[in-house]
Amino acid sequence: MSDQSNFPRILCVDDEALVLKALKRTLVKNFDVTLAHSGKEALELIAKEKTFHIVLSDMLMPEMDGATLLKEIKSISPDSIRILLTGVADLETAMKAVNEGQIFRFLTKPYSSDSLTKTFQAAYKQYQLVVAERELLAKTLSGSIDVLAEILSLVSPTAFSRTSRIKRYIKHMTSSLKLEDTWRYEVAASLSQIGSVTLLPTIIQKVYSGQPLTTSEQEAFSSHPAIASTLISKIPRLGSISEIILNQNKPISSDISLAPDCESEYIAMGSQLLQIALGIDDKVIHGETVYGASHDLLKPNNHLNSKLLETFDSYDDLEKKVLLKSVYAEELTPAMILDEDVEATTGMLIAGKGQQATPMVKEKLVRLSRAESLKEPFRISVNC
Repeated sequence: MSDQSNFPRILCVDDEALVLKALKRTLVKNFDVTLAHSGKEALELIAKEKTFHIVLSDMLMPEMDGATLLKEIKSISPDSIRILLTGVADLETAMKAVNEGQIFRFLTKPYSSDSLTKTFQAAYKQYQLVVAERELLAKTLSGSIDVLAEILSLVSPTAFSRTSRIKRYIKHMTSSLKLEDTWRYEVAASLSQIGSVTLLPTIIQKVYSGQPLTTSEQEAFSSHPAIASTLISKIPRLGSISEIILNQNKPISSDISLAPDCESEYIAMGSQLLQIALGIDDKVIHGETVYGASHDLLKPNNHLNSKLLETFDSYDDLEKKVLLKSVYAEELTPAMILDEDVEATTGMLIAGKGQQATPMVKEKLVRLSRAESLKEPFRISVNC
């Protein structure tokens, strides 16, 4: 028998043993086939094995029918491509399952070996497309966004400092609740302040140091989310992120799904995360702790989700588990966070408190240090 370790992994579910044997006999030449005799057994296998590229299920089975099973699989193994096997008499039910359960395709009985194989080959190509697209968005595109965000650090260190803090707040919420597809929320955080490049430095400095704005200054500052949203909307595949950024100062219902499965739910979740992070940072700027800020935001009628805010109950304890020390620019590493504003010898702000010591930030500081134009050492924090 040929080595199947590199074959696409598929799961076939049917309560009839003879049908399962026939499926395996047809597919085993090109696929790594696993069989399950019930929906319950299939779910147990997925929980144990974790990854099946394709799942095929018969429609009519006792205890749990195929449409219900595949809908359940979508929630626990969203990348798995789902196929429904049905009789002609159940065609209407199958079509409804395809439309409502986002099932890739359905096969009707009787089926030919050729049509079965072609269906699975098409399903595996679909799986590869889904995974490749996610990797493109989560890695390649996200990396490019990081470059744009670091350019913001060169143009407006104060705005970028805030970006670094709210990104950490969002990472804390998403990791505490084990949310999925978190890359889009982190990208939204990274780009949420990019509209600030159109503002006068004096306005940015007043906002991020907690000073009051005049009416005209407030109007100018309030425009930056729309400017950022317009810029981001021109980048392919970032439409939802553009919407999240646009909504960062607009009331969003706290009744959101913590397991989004459509674009509108992702936008609502991202908007909530960004609003909470910004709300906390506004209070931290004025001297509150993160814990105190989150509890202030828990007050009634604030349109913010309580489960997201409650993740900050342990945040201050995490913040205490850091080492504070003074370093020179040459000693910086990406694990370090600036614990104070870093200035040039002229008094110009070079990098803001809360900013991560990324390679670009370090290079900028090292250049100034070598020219003896940087005030150092300066204080940083690093996780113990």
